[in-house]
Amino acid sequence: MGLVFGAAEYFLRQQSQSSVSAVGIPIYQNDDLTGYWHQPNTEAENGYGDPVPRIFVDEHGLRFSGEQNKEERTKILLLGDSFTFGTGLRYEDTFAGILDQDFTVFNAGIVGHTVDQYLVRLKDLAPKLQPDLVIANVFVGNDITEFRRHEWDTKGDEILAVKDLKVFATEGGKLRSREQIPPKSYAWNFLMTRWKVFQSKVLHTSPASPTLTWPAFLPADHPHQDPKIEYYWDQFFIALSKMQEYCKNHEIKLIINIIPMDTQVSKHYWDKYAVRHFDEEAFAADRPQKRILEFCETNTLDCLDLLPSFRDHGQKNILYFQNEDPHFDITGHRATAEVLKEWIEANQ
Repeated sequence: MGLVFGAAEYFLRQQSQSSVSAVGIPIYQNDDLTGYWHQPNTEAENGYGDPVPRIFVDEHGLRFSGEQNKEERTKILLLGDSFTFGTGLRYEDTFAGILDQDFTVFNAGIVGHTVDQYLVRLKDLAPKLQPDLVIANVFVGNDITEFRRHEWDTKGDEILAVKDLKVFATEGGKLRSREQIPPKSYAWNFLMTRWKVFQSKVLHTSPASPTLTWPAFLPADHPHQDPKIEYYWDQFFIALSKMQEYCKNHEIKLIINIIPMDTQVSKHYWDKYAVRHFDEEAFAADRPQKRILEFCETNTLDCLDLLPSFRDHGQKNILYFQNEDPHFDITGHRATAEVLKEWIEANQ
């Protein structure tokens, strides 16, 4: 038994160290504006596939294909998190890379960022890049609850910078959490996780039902019933309003693109997250989409909701990775690019 446990410990430890998680790519640096940012002019390998995708970062800290586009075309600045960055895939297979075939795309997606950081980065990048259109991609899974990590540097009612109280870049260029402690035993941690799966799936003893932002796949540091959830929503909408104000003042078109969770799109994703028990009420939980759409309508802000079209696609296609990775696979990126391209061409 000791030999089996030791072999399992070695295997699981190696698996953890070889994770394809985008936080482990050595391309980050600490940053005064948004807490952390990509190191300009860097390259790395990360993701799924053979060969492993190459990650290229340009002089502005933006992910790109590795070749600069010189054509004069509609310029689009994409703001977003790991979905926009394109976790797990070659740049050419992401919705940013697909749109880059018809437009000039600046991909400012960065792992773990949310709307207040998009706002600050927009004000930094727009004067340099002169975009015609800004697309702010909002992921309903955690883009509201991420505000729990943030502290604002303000002047009057202006947000000058966002300090991340939890996540930082190491000297080696990887992202780490100030609270992140590796398990003493990976094998024991694996066994305890399987026990939680049994409790959830067989005994139905999952934690309390998800919050309004529905962070169903997220770890314990995203509280399921956080008493400050309304405060996070207030911060979220303040940042959106200021983004809209900035774009209006600088004659830049702005659109909000709402990215759904896989478990909202189709029930066949429920088994991905073994320690969660889902039911029909959870599947119908499009509350964050409704709340964002209501804000956009009230404030005359263009807004796209991917959930309806994804549910249509999801009946016959796999749109997200099938392991516990919550991100789009190639088909999901193509479906996103299709919706965005249709809107762009209709509104040029």
